[in-house]
Amino acid sequence: MNRRRLLALMATVPSFSGCRSRKKEGYWQGSVFNSPANIRYEGLSAVPPEIEQRIVQLSDILSLYQPDSALSVLNREGRLSHPPEELVRLLQQCQELHQASHGLFDPTIQSYWRWLNEENQKGRTPPAEEREKALELVDYRRVEVSAEQIVLHGTQLTLNAVAQGFATDEITSLLKKLGAQSALVNLGEYRAFGKKYAIQIRRPDSRQRVLRTVSLRDEALAVSSGSGHRLSATGPDNHILSPGSGQSPPASRTTAVVAPTATTADGWATILSLKPELENKLPPHCRLA
Repeated sequence: MNRRRLLALMATVPSFSGCRSRKKEGYWQGSVFNSPANIRYEGLSAVPPEIEQRIVQLSDILSLYQPDSALSVLNREGRLSHPPEELVRLLQQCQELHQASHGLFDPTIQSYWRWLNEENQKGRTPPAEEREKALELVDYRRVEVSAEQIVLHGTQLTLNAVAQGFATDEITSLLKKLGAQSALVNLGEYRAFGKKYAIQIRRPDSRQRVLRTVSLRDEALAVSSGSGHRLSATGPDNHILSPGSGQSPPASRTTAVVAPTATTADGWATILSLKPELENKLPPHCRLA
């Protein structure tokens, strides 16, 4: 099992502390999607091997930088027959986020990001007309998704805005199935069940400063910040890009969303990073943290 074959996703990772309990608490830590990961759990004698197996399996499907992952093959070939059901399911959730945000959430931003990253590496700051031309390939309508195949029409996908949340949800479901009584799962985003946990959200540019503390019980938390990866040392572009304008939100902006699932929280944290005024469009049982 190769636990290093994991997708590099850039996100702000808050710290956490579990509430005191008389039950014996187990702990696992490692690296998932190139980010620190940990799980606190109760009700299991040890972390079952199925957990790490599932983490590697999800990486083999969702990794953008792993050349043999299902997502990488899809981006390279433009078509994927008999796709993994997890990829189909996640792309269907992306479609829901795309519609709910009126197109602001769009995984086909990968086409633009690759072009913009190459331009920045050349030391160029592309003018507005070049940005507009590159943005023509950013359109989720170019993606066809079914259980039989996924087809990309001249575009590419990134799942960086939801993969960590999706993996967190999948591992949470597996822990419940295996008999855990409570847990706090952190695979880049957070999800808690069984008891209350306190999570500290820290400034992305200063891990020492706590912005606020959020209590979770049977909920998920995602934090989004453009400070995670900047395309150049001096320019404003970072890994969060608007599919409409091609521009990035301020790198200092930190957005935290609490939702029933980590996938939902992850997607909406990205949406509200781009356009905070869409807070009134948050689904039921979701809120800004």
